Amino acid sequence: MRPLRAFLILALFYGTCCRSDSPISMLSRIDDGAKCRRFDVSLDETQEIHPVEHESQCKGVFRLDYEYNEVFYRIRCSSALIGVPIAANIYQSFVGQDGDMVLRLEVTGRKNKRVVDSGGYVSIDEEKFESLVRLLFEGEAYVIIQTSKYEDGEVQGQIIAPMGCLEEEEEGELMMSSSEPSSMPSSMPTSMPSSMPTSVPSSMPTLMPSSMSSSMPTSMPSSMPSSKEVERNSICFLPKDSGPCDAYFQKFWFNSENGSCELFIYGGCRGNENKFDTSNDCGKMCGGELDEEREKELP
Repeated sequence: MRPLRAFLILALFYGTCCRSDSPISMLSRIDDGAKCRRFDVSLDETQEIHPVEHESQCKGVFRLDYEYNEVFYRIRCSSALIGVPIAANIYQSFVGQDGDMVLRLEVTGRKNKRVVDSGGYVSIDEEKFESLVRLLFEGEAYVIIQTSKYEDGEVQGQIIAPMGCLEEEEEGELMMSSSEPSSMPSSMPTSMPSSMPTSVPSSMPTLMPSSMSSSMPTSMPSSMPSSKEVERNSICFLPKDSGPCDAYFQKFWFNSENGSCELFIYGGCRGNENKFDTSNDCGKMCGGELDEEREKELP
């Protein structure tokens, strides 16, 4: 029985770990960093396939927990929708096409229930989570906010995946995923010199102080950061803003001057996006040093 059991274990290991076409292979290629867990989406009526006679602007942020198969989301609209929001669903399709729903998200509204300002998280099974990750990184997922007025969707937007997060080795060369720009400078070497180490950093350095220690090989020409990376990091470079209201909420903000997450008092309205409920959330987004001692003192 023991030899048979050992054979079955080896067969199971080979069947689950060595299939190159399995979604698990994509999860194993994702760089372990905060930017590779965040996906952004901008929604408006112009991206909606079905005609909508109303102008609306919404933004959404999705963060994935690869360990527990959870999707955290936050969706906000700058103006009121025509109808009361019912749901914000993720569908499978490329830009300009209809697709099937893959994940349902609950949303609520304020100001007569028509201005979306909602968030939460969804736990899904491992197979569905892996499938969702593949759709997100391949640019094959979009969000629709359904309302009581437009059940087919009032605003829509394609989810944008972070760049430089997937890698795979092919014939000894490092090949970036399709989410990376396809055009490279003509001076870029096509292969690594034999004198260079076989392992290279898995992603381009971000603008955050905590990640300044990682760098690309010296032979790579310098380039401007991508527009999406700048947009993501712009949140962390915003100044501390308590807002005009007089409420008392203890939040954390990222101080870009010293690269740390610090406690401040938020007034309860307006302000900017550089505010987080915990120092851990701040660190995940901006990569700063956590103010854990101050967080322990919070009520």
